[in-house]
Amino acid sequence: MEKIIFISFPRTNNLLLVRFLKFLFKDDFCSQYHNCGTVPCTCNPQKKLSKTFDFELDIPITDDNFYMYIENEDKIKNIEYYFHFWLFVNNIHEKNYSKYNDKIQNIIQYYDKLHKKYSTKKSNILHVYSQDFEKNPQETLNKVFLFLKPVISIEKIQETKEYINELSFHNYVAKKSENDLYDYIKNFMNQQHSE
Repeated sequence: MEKIIFISFPRTNNLLLVRFLKFLFKDDFCSQYHNCGTVPCTCNPQKKLSKTFDFELDIPITDDNFYMYIENEDKIKNIEYYFHFWLFVNNIHEKNYSKYNDKIQNIIQYYDKLHKKYSTKKSNILHVYSQDFEKNPQETLNKVFLFLKPVISIEKIQETKEYINELSFHNYVAKKSENDLYDYIKNFMNQQHSE
């Protein structure tokens, strides 16, 4: 059975896409937050869609599955949002970011590998940016619909389109950067390239 693997870089602003996919797949949706989070789903192998971050980068890309990858189009923001979340989870409030350069470097390496893995030009991989949903939500969702068409019924797609039309897209505005953290990561990355 064909599976759909939804991969996102952590803390990507993908709430609209997640709501859309949850509505579309209902009980066939397995999330790393609310279910087993394994790929493919082990709590119910019949589930069609699994949501993951692919932290170990060990999910194989096969021809019989479909892969959707979402990230922020600004690499630095990807790093910033994830690092900021890591600070929050670890209850770190200080602004001396240089103490955590190793963590930032690990996040950059993870991003580079994940981006490279899912940015290939294969017909069963859809790569979208979170900003696409802000700039052109209907067009982007139509792209997702077309991508999912081989595995989803036309009736289900139409039902989901009606649901999406009821959502107000302005509720899905991107997170704001923290300028000092954004600038710190930008400078850190520039130093890495110049060495």
